[in-house]
Amino acid sequence: MKKKFFVLILILFIIFLLGLGVWFWTKPPSQFHKINPVIVSAVQAKIQPMPIVIQTLGSIEPEQSVVILPQATGQITEINFQEGQTVKKGQLLMVIDPSEMQINLDRMKAVLARDQAQSETLSADADRFSKLVKQGYVSEQQYEQAMAANQAQQALVMSDQEQVKEAQTQLGYTQITAPINGQTGSLNVKVGDIVTAGSTQALFTINQLETVLVDFSVPQSQLEMVRKYEQKKSLSVQLFSQPGQDKNPLIGTLDFIDNTVNPETGTVALKAELKNPGENLWPGQTMKVRLVLAVQPKAIVIPSSAIQIDQQGQFIFIDQDHRAKIIRVTVDRELDHWAVISKGLSGNEKILTVIPPNLRDGSPIKISPVNPT
Repeated sequence: MKKKFFVLILILFIIFLLGLGVWFWTKPPSQFHKINPVIVSAVQAKIQPMPIVIQTLGSIEPEQSVVILPQATGQITEINFQEGQTVKKGQLLMVIDPSEMQINLDRMKAVLARDQAQSETLSADADRFSKLVKQGYVSEQQYEQAMAANQAQQALVMSDQEQVKEAQTQLGYTQITAPINGQTGSLNVKVGDIVTAGSTQALFTINQLETVLVDFSVPQSQLEMVRKYEQKKSLSVQLFSQPGQDKNPLIGTLDFIDNTVNPETGTVALKAELKNPGENLWPGQTMKVRLVLAVQPKAIVIPSSAIQIDQQGQFIFIDQDHRAKIIRVTVDRELDHWAVISKGLSGNEKILTVIPPNLRDGSPIKISPVNPT
């Protein structure tokens, strides 16, 4: 009897436990505990103008760069500038000992003077013989000899004149002047050094920095797009000196598209020109380059931080009646901290920008007025 009673009690206890389990799993969660909303940050999607750009890196080049090489042989006697000094076109910068060239010029002038005097004598003889031959006082042969001698002497004078010009040019090479306005580089010689005409060893370099070029490349796949927009209008180029800088760019204009694709890199070289009034841009300096092709007037824009990725692609969370909802989107491009959405949004959505790890589709949310840290 006791054994039957014990079995009955055990059966009733098991039934009670089963009933309790069914009640626990079927009763709405709000009746036994409250689910806390996930704290998130949100911003309104924007519809605004956004540029269509190509971003890359480029390097600064001087608009003009002149390598100064010696054109005369001799000892350097004067250097009239400091390394790095800004110089003006025509300014005397360096002097090579002119004494040898001056002696040569004086000798050429003396030869010219001698031959000119002889030419005047022979010219007078030719004039005299031309009269005498008509009167029969000299033979035709004597007259022709006088004319030939005069013509030969005149040719010699012309040759002497060319020699004098050449000597003057060589003497001029001893005074090295600035061919352009610009900034000098490092000096490779000192006063007293001997330089040789025709040497490939540069004395110094002058870079013109009032206007500079930025050299950059784009993939060949983007060349057609660049050319299409470039044919419509002059394209603007924005330069940023710091990697993270996205404000106050320096503005230039696309000036050159190379006519050949580099087969090794698959890129096309481009150059932009811009003013450099403060000479803050320096040759060789690396810059962030943004080539602006056009402006999309009504682009749907959201923060890039809102973009999430899973196996199905890109998606975002939006606020729908205080619950998180997943929306699949297509990102057309990203610029700085913003993403331009080409598909999936209308522009009226409130976008969740800080995504906690426990956020799920349908999770109740509470929007924080300040981004959670």
